[in-house]
Amino acid sequence: MTNTNTNTNTNDIENENENEYENEWINNNICKYFNKTMDSILNYLYKDDIVFDDLMKGLYYKFIHGIYIYFIMFMMLFSTNLYHLTLLLFMIMLNAFAVVVRQRCPLSEFEEKYMKESAYLTRQKILKFIIASSCEHEFESTIEMLLNAWCIISLKCLSIMILKSSNIQIVNFNNIYCV
Repeated sequence: MTNTNTNTNTNDIENENENEYENEWINNNICKYFNKTMDSILNYLYKDDIVFDDLMKGLYYKFIHGIYIYFIMFMMLFSTNLYHLTLLLFMIMLNAFAVVVRQRCPLSEFEEKYMKESAYLTRQKILKFIIASSCEHEFESTIEMLLNAWCIISLKCLSIMILKSSNIQIVNFNNIYCV
């Protein structure tokens, strides 16, 4: 009876040792191969020395930057609540302050640090064919965009206040506005 228990215990120990060896082999060989492959693909695509980990960090900052911009645009388009719009004005003002102090957007700095390309450079490449802009400086272009967004939101706040003070109802067809 004890002989079969010791056989099963030694079999369990051998299986655990084999599993540990397989996991160690996978971690050492396959993960290194994957990282080397991704690094070579990134070097081919970007023509610079970009490491896979840096790409992931850069994509993270680009995702955060995109969410921030889309959140502001969504609230700017679909909100009629003055408190929400005032909060957006404050957020844009803080972003403009950060751009003035740092001379560029902090999230764009992180994107360029890790991916060698920022959202500003991507936007300039796209808009180069649409809008003929004489401004080539990142600081001026970013401040201009933030100032335009701030003016649009403040104009919307002003128009909502005028409509409310003159007792004109804002018609909400199909419930598209956040009240």
